[in-house]
Amino acid sequence: MKRHIAVASVMAVLCAACGRSSPTAPTPGASSTVAGAWHGTITGGGTTRTLRLTLEAYLATSSGALLAGRYESSGAEGDDGGTVGGAVTDTRVSLLLTPSSAPACPNAIPFTPGLVALQLTFDGTRLSGPGTVTLCPASERVDAVFTRP
Repeated sequence: MKRHIAVASVMAVLCAACGRSSPTAPTPGASSTVAGAWHGTITGGGTTRTLRLTLEAYLATSSGALLAGRYESSGAEGDDGGTVGGAVTDTRVSLLLTPSSAPACPNAIPFTPGLVALQLTFDGTRLSGPGTVTLCPASERVDAVFTRP
């Protein structure tokens, strides 16, 4: 009798599982799509700088991920580069570009001269939006546009 109950229990579990569909892999979100190489420009104050970004997503969540990477920049003022940190949530991408060697700027505390903060929108193929660059001694609004190389 105990054996019949055990068999009936196993059969009930198996039959219940038969009606379910198999699990599917999660759909990649913006965080995995934003990761990789980007080329673009940051324009403001009458100047344009060309940038190359390399972004990597880590610490992914259900709504986005943190980003880290590096950038290289060139323009009339010379070439530089540094690190990138940020986050992606749905289609919003926030990036903070920190130069490897900040320009000399007296009384720059609490901000690093050359620091660029961007609030971008990701449309599937491009990142674009406004930002701010910290200068000596003030900051300036900039516009950024990045596409895949």
